[in-house]
Amino acid sequence: MGNFMHQRNQETVFVKAGIYGNTMVTRLVPMIIAMTGYAFVYNFQVHAIVLYQLKRRIYSMLRNVSR
Repeated sequence: MGNFMHQRNQETVFVKAGIYGNTMVTRLVPMIIAMTGYAFVYNFQVHAIVLYQLKRRIYSMLRNVSR
């Protein structure tokens, strides 16, 4: 009897975990998409800033050489 009760409790816990797991996954997917979109925008901004700084440094070096 104890073994039967133990198996029944395991099945109940498994069903609960499956239900909560599905809702958790559906909640996490939009957050992951939003975060990856934010990271892409942030990286694009950082790359634009780095390219601007690189361009300024190259121009300043060329100006110093031409003098």
